[in-house]
Amino acid sequence: MTNVIVSLNSRPEFCRGRSLWATETISMKIEKIVLADQIDYRDGGFINKVIFNRGDFKIFLFALKAGQEIKPHSTPVDAFLTILEGEGFITLGEENIVLKAGESIHLPKDILHFVRADKNFKMMLIK
Repeated sequence: MTNVIVSLNSRPEFCRGRSLWATETISMKIEKIVLADQIDYRDGGFINKVIFNRGDFKIFLFALKAGQEIKPHSTPVDAFLTILEGEGFITLGEENIVLKAGESIHLPKDILHFVRADKNFKMMLIK
């Protein structure tokens, strides 16, 4: 972990007709993580985990073992999917796509999609 002090420009102060920004100092800890290490595979069904949640913006991690799948569904918001490890099979609308580690795809809202693991894989979903 790294300790960092961040100065944020917060509220305007006025001096002789010019706007100056007062600084506010916040101390926080920065921790680097490897996303694929934050979730493990399990037997009996895929696993998912929310790693970031700010109301209408969430980041999920998923781990699917070979043979596991996420049933066809759609969502009311756009999403962005990135394969972190392994290889995944995605059906988006009528298109079949194989994604490998490091590759990403946009999942438009209200479009039926399906995910299957022919091999073990982990993915990140942002929506």
